[in-house]
Amino acid sequence: MNILKIFRKPYLALLLAGLVLFFSCEQYELNKPRSFNYALYKAFKERNIELINIDFKNSDNDKSLQFGQGLLATLNNEYGSNLAIPDHILTALFTKTDIKDIKSFVVNEGLLSNQDVEDLRSFADKTETDNFQIAIDEFEQDIISRNLSDVEFEKFNKIASSLKITNEENSEIFDNNQFQARGPWSCLLAYLIWVAALIGFVAGCATVFLCAIALIGLASASYNVITECAGYM
Repeated sequence: MNILKIFRKPYLALLLAGLVLFFSCEQYELNKPRSFNYALYKAFKERNIELINIDFKNSDNDKSLQFGQGLLATLNNEYGSNLAIPDHILTALFTKTDIKDIKSFVVNEGLLSNQDVEDLRSFADKTETDNFQIAIDEFEQDIISRNLSDVEFEKFNKIASSLKITNEENSEIFDNNQFQARGPWSCLLAYLIWVAALIGFVAGCATVFLCAIALIGLASASYNVITECAGYM
């Protein structure tokens, strides 16, 4: 009988109602479809950041670690970022000149998986046959359809934002009407692989957004040392 009296208390009824509402909301969140929030891209638009133009080519055609370190320091200084890239990866960025070598390096280093590279290859194919917006939409839907961890999903979210920023500032990279004039298909794929491979390093930055901008500039510089890309950037 005491139990029945307790359950008649109005405050207990309110508590139970609140619990039902809480768990209903939790269930809603769990069932809510995933989507990219493009946070980095939105921050780029809201802050009206302009990508700086740096002449990545030097007279000595230097591909050394010192060149990479100097370029990274310049980008960090210009954007007020603190992007840090391990020396051996920075060296590879400016010495790997073949798409197969680049793919092998990033996979062996654990920066990307073979599946990640294939995803980027599919994206590059789609930009060639259709356009950037169709390619990025299908890229997002493909990633959403998978049962990825939150960490993996956020990685692709950052990659997609970086690509949207690139398209905003340098859309000819993805312009299928200029594809043949722009350069070989492997040139675009190499750029995509380096953006995706380096995106994980922005997590350690004090300002993730600014580091992502510096990363885009660093990846763009790699265009000039890839054999197939000579003269196209």
